Amino acid sequence: MRALIISNPKSGTSETMLGEVIGTIESLYEEIIIKKTSEIGDALNQLAGKITDEQMSELNRRVAYGNERAYDVAKDFLEQEGLL
Repeated sequence: MRALIISNPKSGTSETMLGEVIGTIESLYEEIIIKKTSEIGDALNQLAGKITDEQMSELNRRVAYGNERAYDVAKDFLEQEGLL
């Protein structure tokens, strides 16, 4: 494990600020997760009512048995639906 060493101007010594750094990283990570979760939720809400069980089965079949990448299949669907 690496520790971040920051010089303390008051004492003139170097102090390990690992606890503070970890706390900051955790806070930033939580903010990123909240933002990404919100973005994912917005994207999924756009799909509501736009994809049937049959369509989903066909998309899954294309990936599982058609040797297509999930990314390409999803992109193709979103473009066809005008969502991308």
